[in-house]
Amino acid sequence: GGNTRENVLVLEKFDMSTIPSNPSEVSEVWLQEILALKFQDVKVEHLKEHKNEGGVLSGIFKANVKLNDTPKKLFIKIMPDPTQPQRVFIENFGIDAVEVNTYRVLFDKLEKFELEHTKSSELKKITCDFYAGDSCQDPQNRKFHLILGDVSDAYKMPNLEVGLTNEQIINALQCLAYFHAVSYAFGQINDTDFLEEHTMVYHRFLKDKEALAYIDQLFQRAHQALLKHNEPGLAEILQKLSKNYVSKFTLGYGGHDGRFLTHGDMWSNNVMFNAQNQCLLVDWQFTCASDPYLDFAAMAFMNQSPENIEENTKLFCLAYFTIFQEIMAKFNIQGPWKNLQEFTQLATLNGYLALFCWLVPSFSPCVYAPKIVDRFIHIFKKALHLHPTFFT
Repeated sequence: GGNTRENVLVLEKFDMSTIPSNPSEVSEVWLQEILALKFQDVKVEHLKEHKNEGGVLSGIFKANVKLNDTPKKLFIKIMPDPTQPQRVFIENFGIDAVEVNTYRVLFDKLEKFELEHTKSSELKKITCDFYAGDSCQDPQNRKFHLILGDVSDAYKMPNLEVGLTNEQIINALQCLAYFHAVSYAFGQINDTDFLEEHTMVYHRFLKDKEALAYIDQLFQRAHQALLKHNEPGLAEILQKLSKNYVSKFTLGYGGHDGRFLTHGDMWSNNVMFNAQNQCLLVDWQFTCASDPYLDFAAMAFMNQSPENIEENTKLFCLAYFTIFQEIMAKFNIQGPWKNLQEFTQLATLNGYLALFCWLVPSFSPCVYAPKIVDRFIHIFKKALHLHPTFFT
């Protein structure tokens, strides 16, 4: 299915009452009606609900269909179970609408921009096919659906605790660099400030009492993990920080640079690799305007043992920077960094702090096993070393 502006307009007129609010409303008849908006001949052959093992912010269905006689496998996301505690992040902040808009509008806009200026686009190669999506933001009737191509036969999520190989991290960083660079080029050529429409949701978390109460629990969970791993000094620093972190995290996250668009949630459950380690970027619920350092750091500094991270930092910075500069040359514009050295300095300085700020409120599910806690401790120590006044 093509993600054309014509299709977007059709979807925007669609009846909100047909968006499922719970699993019982997802049926073969419903799926048939949704897909018939874009395809003349639709046959739903199989539909089944699946346990969402990769995340907590949506319910999952999978389907086998024929679209204009072409077999397709589909991946369907809807509202999570009402008992899911993290559901507050959807109900209060509309991250489902962010993801729907990213697939339905934003990717389409960037792809058309590429085709106009360079006659080619690689964006579809690093994201899943989009078929349909919509959301209802009425506080009393929150619901959404997003229908994507199911790539699970060929692409798999890596094991967060095991970590990633150099090749996998480099491929993921190159995909990120491509997305960041195309968005940067779009902003420069069209004089666009992405902050106007794509603000970082993490800043809004820090203004919401319900979200703050949940984050406070995660501070305590991180504190306990540090004590268990014989890091009483870090535990004490974290405990003190927990009393006055809101303004500091607002600064530390990033999210103040409107020149770029970023993924915003780049942990290893949001990348998938095939047998050749080619990469897809998935779960775009936190797409936002920001400098690219959190995305970069979450991939480069979180997926290997601390000693390997230190050893490979220059390699990872080079891989990202090379692709970014290639895109700048493609659009014939000046990039945001003078050279590799400047990017490496900023990616390290800002990346470790942003990653620390991101990991504490993500302590579940991102940090749960000994090897991952070891990486969190390394990231904490690096952020503390690079930004000592942040922690005082």
